[in-house]
Amino acid sequence: MTVQNKKPRTPLEAAFIKYGIQPLTVARLTGLNRMRINRLQRGIAPARRALREQILKVVRQLAEDDSITEADLFPP
Repeated sequence: MTVQNKKPRTPLEAAFIKYGIQPLTVARLTGLNRMRINRLQRGIAPARRALREQILKVVRQLAEDDSITEADLFPP
């Protein structure tokens, strides 16, 4: 089963699928390891404010869409 066939569990995972972004690319650009980005993607690990801002910045850059907000990626 490919990633496109799965239903996203979190808004962050949905953004990765929608924009075709690889989680490992985001991890490398933000300085996270693979395990941490996978936990964030599944909604298991909490994301501090600074980390959310880094991820938002990288996702905006990779998706080439400045209209993406923090609320689009991380639930309140």
